[in-house]
Amino acid sequence: MDRQRSTEWLKTIHKNVSDLCIINDLFWQFQGVLRENSRLAVSNNIFFDWVNAIFSESIVMRVRREVDTAEGSISTLRLLRRLQANPSVLNGTITEADITTHIEALSRRADAIRQAAPAIIVRGYADRRVAHADPRGLQDGYPMFRHVRECIDQLCGLVNRYGRVACDEDLSILPPVCGTRWQEVFTFPWIDQED
Repeated sequence: MDRQRSTEWLKTIHKNVSDLCIINDLFWQFQGVLRENSRLAVSNNIFFDWVNAIFSESIVMRVRREVDTAEGSISTLRLLRRLQANPSVLNGTITEADITTHIEALSRRADAIRQAAPAIIVRGYADRRVAHADPRGLQDGYPMFRHVRECIDQLCGLVNRYGRVACDEDLSILPPVCGTRWQEVFTFPWIDQED
C-alpha cells in the first residue's frame, strides 16, 4: 500500500463510516419522535416494525463491512493491517519512534476489532441471519444496539486517528452531525384526505 492508495481507502472508509453514523443517529432521532407523539407511541403499526427491521439489517451489514477481511474488500480492519505492513505510508512528520508506536497501536486495534465481543457478535449475526436468513442459533449471541454503538464509536476513533497520519486529504471529524432537518417530512400529512 502506498500513500495514494491509503488516501483512496481512507476516503472510502470515511464515507462509509460517516453514512453509518448518520443512519444510526437518524434512527434514534426517529425513535424519539415516536416516543414523544402520544398517538404514535401506542401504535403497533407494521410500518414501524418495517423501519426497525430495515435499520437493524442495514446497520449490522454496514458495521460488518468495516471488519471484513476478505481479499478485495476495502474495510477499516484491512486498512489497519495494510498500514501495519507498510509503515512508510504514515505521515512523514512523525519520528521513527512514533511510527513504531503507531504500528503497535495498529496491531492492537486490529486485533481488538477482530476479537472484540461486539464486532464478533455483529459479524456473526450479519453473516448468518441477515445475509443468509439462517434460522439456526448464533454461537456468539445476538447483537444488542449497544454492541453496534460500541463498534461505531471504535470505527470513528480509528478513522479519525489514521485519517490524520495516512491520508493526503483533510477528512472531517467523525461522527458527523445528523441534525433534525429530516424531520420536516413529518410536518405535513403524507396522505391527502379527500373531501
